Amino acid sequence: MSAIFGIVYLDGRPIDPADVARMDAALAVYGPDDAGVWREGSVALGHRMLWNTPESLHEKLPLRNAAGNVTLTADARIDNRDELLPVLGLPSDTTDSAVILAAYEKWGEDCVEHLLGDFAFAIWDESKRALFCARDHLGVKPFYYYHAPGKAFIFATAIEALLGLTEVPRQLDELMIGDFLAATLGSREDKSATFYTEILRLTPAHTLTIDERGRQMRRYWAFDPTREIHLGSNEEYAQAFLGIFTEALRCRMRTAYPLGSDLSGGLDSSSVTCLVRKILDANGGGVLHTFYSLPLDPENDERGFVKTVLDSGSYQHHEVERRSALAEFGERWWPGGLFFNNTLSDVNTYAAVKANNVRAVLNGWDGDTAVSHGMEYLVELANRQDWAEFAREAHGLSEHFGGTPRGWLREYGYPYLNELAQQHRLLDFARSVNEIPSHIPISRRKLIRHSGWKAWVPAPMRHAWRMVRPGKPVQPRWYPLNPTIQPAFARRVGLDDYLRTIERPAAKTERGYHYTNVNTGFTPMGYEEVARMAAEYTFEPRYPFQDIRLIEFCLALPPQQKLHQGWNRMVLRRAMEGILPKEIQWRGGKSHLSCDYTLRLFSEDRAQLDEALLSEPTGIEQYVDVSLVRDLYQEYLGMDAKGRDVHAIKGLVIWKAAMLAIWLNRTTSTDG
Repeated sequence: MSAIFGIVYLDGRPIDPADVARMDAALAVYGPDDAGVWREGSVALGHRMLWNTPESLHEKLPLRNAAGNVTLTADARIDNRDELLPVLGLPSDTTDSAVILAAYEKWGEDCVEHLLGDFAFAIWDESKRALFCARDHLGVKPFYYYHAPGKAFIFATAIEALLGLTEVPRQLDELMIGDFLAATLGSREDKSATFYTEILRLTPAHTLTIDERGRQMRRYWAFDPTREIHLGSNEEYAQAFLGIFTEALRCRMRTAYPLGSDLSGGLDSSSVTCLVRKILDANGGGVLHTFYSLPLDPENDERGFVKTVLDSGSYQHHEVERRSALAEFGERWWPGGLFFNNTLSDVNTYAAVKANNVRAVLNGWDGDTAVSHGMEYLVELANRQDWAEFAREAHGLSEHFGGTPRGWLREYGYPYLNELAQQHRLLDFARSVNEIPSHIPISRRKLIRHSGWKAWVPAPMRHAWRMVRPGKPVQPRWYPLNPTIQPAFARRVGLDDYLRTIERPAAKTERGYHYTNVNTGFTPMGYEEVARMAAEYTFEPRYPFQDIRLIEFCLALPPQQKLHQGWNRMVLRRAMEGILPKEIQWRGGKSHLSCDYTLRLFSEDRAQLDEALLSEPTGIEQYVDVSLVRDLYQEYLGMDAKGRDVHAIKGLVIWKAAMLAIWLNRTTSTDG
């Protein structure tokens, strides 16, 4: 991917060329093929180019319009260019940045409503003395900025370009540190926040305008949770899905270099790989590189499924060892913040991508969220007391994915029963409990005690019981997620209150659950992390399942198209008929790569863990109980592979403490 940056001094002072040079140097890794800067008075825009699409080979940025009063810098791939070119009167070889500039000249700030693809761009309009910025719908392309009202607005693709300027503050956002420690993987539900209080992210699907009035933000697009699609048959749904999915892949296959696909053997990556192969074959063929990361744990080895895909077509396949990369994080990727554990484990794959000159890598990332598993359809069935259908789906799930019908009832039926109890609808509660089919073996006495306790026993009595009963006291929200967090720190930053604000309300429908998931801040955070790492290996990750047309279609589907006869994500499985090998089309479950990374971390990065957690001081004392972290660390080191797999969450807590210590050490030493 390429990179952009810019400075607008709102107080009118001239641009210092040294500042521009520092930002350009910080982003050099993003664009090894070309670089450009436009500077005039108190405004400067810059670009670092990574050639990727055929049009990019003759693209020069920043780009000026013919009148010389509008200047654009962009990191963009426009996917609906075939529709826009005739509307804008442009030839077929027009660059994506020129498409954006022409769209701005035709529609002004409404141009974003006509664009599809992954983009982050900034336009300086001299006639308006305004900087117009935009970020794509889901936030695939990063955009960070610092705004000092009346003084300066500075933006860049990566945080390190901002940190290179002395006027940009480096004050840490401790609430985001608490969020990282408390959430399972770090929620970052605030899509504008970073780990620095004065550095923000442009929220996905938003524009930002800086002019004499100050800063104006506008949302230009959002998912519609009320839209519904009703077709005549399962086949029609599958064909409609396949048509949209094919287009989502086709427009992301545009590259002037070898094309790659990340192949894990799961339903998503295999669907991408097989359908891309079919598209290539229908258009005269072509080489498709596939990449598979070998896990450490044999139980997570998916080579059997990968081979099934490889046997179905022509691929140039590469196998690489997954590994921990905690040391690399400390050396190279530290400025932006704290990473997912899985993100760091793919560095060997990235190196193989670069070695084969692949600059566009398709993957099945987050297909789970895009299509949705459909599990909340069980909640809908419970809500309408269709326990017979609930039982059929629960038995199907047990057959395909393991577990027991009773377990599925506990997971998805109890929320409805709890709600009846809390509303004191005792007759409805009793009727529902009685109507649960007998072939779901449950203890009705335990069910009543489980669901009715909070609703029927007055709060003072429950509180008194908790005070006198043996066992642990009621703990803060963060405690079950990470008991090592320092209580004083949590109180100081208001961590409990923050976690309360980002709690998701219980979904009553499958569509409601799906809508919540596709709007999570977790997703753009993942894009940003991968973008930082991919830049060093000169490729652009591309996410066909994150095409908004595909997600909008899936969001509007009836729930039976997602869960049917115990098979989740049914519309995808049906759509892949004849394209995907049946062994994968109808497989249940997948490997647990997070657990595999944890195993590698404690076997390969022992020296980094020891240095981060056992040194004095560690740098994390104000945030976590170091003594407890060390106890957990020693306990974890004494476990065998099976024990570490079972206690993977404990390993995650230790890993977070280590990563925080490394990051704080680098941040402090750099400030000094």
